[in-house]
Order: sequence, then structure tokens, then C-alpha cells
Amino acid sequence: MGTLVKIVPYNADWPRLYRETQDRLEALLGEIAEGIEHVGSTAVPGLAAKPYIDIDVVLKHSTQMEDGRARMQAAGLEPRGSRHGDGVFAFMLRDP
Repeated sequence: MGTLVKIVPYNADWPRLYRETQDRLEALLGEIAEGIEHVGSTAVPGLAAKPYIDIDVVLKHSTQMEDGRARMQAAGLEPRGSRHGDGVFAFMLRDP
């Protein structure tokens, strides 16, 4: 049996939660971040979704991966690994 996925009605707080987390990531990563984007179903206004704020962080250069990972982990973001083996690493923030 597969993993159950919880889908909830759209939450008008999701954009605010993203912006707060984006601000935190910008302060944390500073000059090494090229961009920070709200992605996934919670980024679509009105759409029911899994209740997780998905965020992509693009670093200016791949040589900054270890520095970025260390900064995010030190700030309490849990590393989730590279789920697809493509060099993209996921982190989880339990309490934005």
C-alpha cells in the first residue's frame, strides 16, 4: 500500500508563510542565493494542496552548495537529501 497523502483546502496564510520563510532564507543565505521561489501546489491561489510550503533556492554557483547546506542546517532546516539524484537537495522547515 502506498503512502497516504493529506490534501487540505486552500489556506490564505500560505503566501504569508512563504514570504516569511523567504525573508529568513534571504537573510541566512545572503550573497550566495541567486533566487528563492514559492513552488508546488501551495503557490497556486485557491488550489487544495498538501499543507507544505515548497520553496526552491537557487545558488549563484554549484561550488556554494556545501556552504548553503551548512547554513540552512545550522538554522534548523532538516536536510532531506537529493531525492532524484540530480544534485537538487531538499530541506524541511518544520515551524516557519
